[in-house]
Amino acid sequence: MRFLNIVITISLILLYANEISIKTLLFILCSTLLLIFANLQNDYFDREIDAKKGIRRVILSPFYQFL
Repeated sequence: MRFLNIVITISLILLYANEISIKTLLFILCSTLLLIFANLQNDYFDREIDAKKGIRRVILSPFYQFL
C-alpha cells in the first residue's frame, strides 16, 4: 500500500498544481492498481503451480515491501 499511497499523493499534488488533468489522474491510478493486482495474481498462480508439483517453498518478492 505504500507504493499506491506515494502514487496517489504525487498525482494529487500535480492535479492541484494544474499540471495534469483529471483524466490523466484516473489513468495513473487505474494503471497502478492493475499492475499491483496483476502482480498479486501472478504470485498466486506461481504458488498454485508449485503446490501441484509438490514443491513446498516460501517465495518472498521484493515488490511486496512497497505495498
